[in-house]
Amino acid sequence: MKAASKFLIKGIYLILLIIAIAIVTNQIITVNYIGSEQSKSIDLRKEASNILENLLSSDKCLTIKNMETTEKVINVSTLDEFQSKYSDIEPDCARNYDYGYYVKIEKFNFTKISGYYEPKIPPGNRDIVLILDNSASMDCNKACPEKFNTLKSAAIQFVKCADKETDRVAIIGFSNDVNELYCGVSEEVPMTPLSTEQNIKDITDAINGLDAEYGTPLISSLKKAEYVLNNEGDPKKFRMVILFTDGRETCCDTCTGSKGTSDCLGPCQDKLCDFATVFKNNNIPVYSIFLGNDPIGIQQIKCISEQTGGNFYNISAENIDILPKIFCEIVSKERETTEHYQSWYFGSHNHSRDNALKDSVMISLPVSIKITDTKTQPGLATIMLFEGELEELAGSIDRTCETGLETSKKIYISYPVKLNGNSICMNNAGKVNCRKFGCNLDVKFNGINSPGMYDFYFKKEGNTVKVIV
Repeated sequence: MKAASKFLIKGIYLILLIIAIAIVTNQIITVNYIGSEQSKSIDLRKEASNILENLLSSDKCLTIKNMETTEKVINVSTLDEFQSKYSDIEPDCARNYDYGYYVKIEKFNFTKISGYYEPKIPPGNRDIVLILDNSASMDCNKACPEKFNTLKSAAIQFVKCADKETDRVAIIGFSNDVNELYCGVSEEVPMTPLSTEQNIKDITDAINGLDAEYGTPLISSLKKAEYVLNNEGDPKKFRMVILFTDGRETCCDTCTGSKGTSDCLGPCQDKLCDFATVFKNNNIPVYSIFLGNDPIGIQQIKCISEQTGGNFYNISAENIDILPKIFCEIVSKERETTEHYQSWYFGSHNHSRDNALKDSVMISLPVSIKITDTKTQPGLATIMLFEGELEELAGSIDRTCETGLETSKKIYISYPVKLNGNSICMNNAGKVNCRKFGCNLDVKFNGINSPGMYDFYFKKEGNTVKVIV
């Protein structure tokens, strides 16, 4: 009896041990499966990110050649071309043989920073403070006077483009006050109406009389602009500031190193952004123009405009000739207008669906869209990437067609599939879904009528691509 009892207990222990082993094994398999699925998802997101980055960074795709900026800038005419040329297939410059995708580019006709929108500038009745950089770098220490002369011409053109009947203008420059270590500012022209020819002549003479030989006191010049608007401005008029510079702040109080020169270092960036709040709180937009590609200077100046709701312009030294156009666009009665919202699509919208779709992922990146030489607006680029049976079939055809490589692979087919012109089509209970491939050769494929795992062989013979099952 005891022997039977011991045998029974041993049997129970054995059963419990087997169950425990089964549970642990199942947990290990589950963890491995989840880990595998997470890894696949990460790989797919990485692939989508790489494709979008290539589209936005390569001048063979969307980006503008020779752009002296780290921003992703797209020409609006290129977007129009891509939407027309690649309305149902991925662009040649970013073709992928394993996945399918489509891209949506959106343009917004406003600047929104922390809930603040760019105010609409009226065509007249404005008090405008113009801050002109007349630091030593503006004529390369007398080595490139044409740069400073172009700025003077642009400022004079700006006066001509403003409204003569209702606008008033003040001009602030940098001064050579030795007590300020060449970091002073001066009001070259007080707030002056443009209603008389004599006033316009006086402003023009003041602009032509500027010399380039000082530091770059951006914070001090903005403080001066605030003082002028508060003490000489008319509260009934629309108040605004236009700032032009070719360099970073060199005169802030926290500057370390050689104050007044480009050796000035330290947290000047924060000081500039902090002071921009003064203009924002009084609804005074600061429109800024930065000449050159200094990343620190660009960041400082861009911050001011973003905080106050004004536009930011960045132009290269080679394109300085468009400076008068920029000045005029800001104040002209006939300001450029564009749609508030605009979007472009390209790539393959038709993709694997239902059981034939293995996975998909969406990724977005900010972009800038260049409307004209002087107007750039914020946008968003979004890619939707698909992994599925149609993508695998069409991609394999394109790979063999374009590279001539013979390939073989196993592909599970969920629904009947056949060739229709230059597309692969699946029929799921009467719902036909077709994906286009890029190959312009003759493609031979007899199709498949039943679901299952199939061995495919892709081979190029002359001007024909054969799909053998």
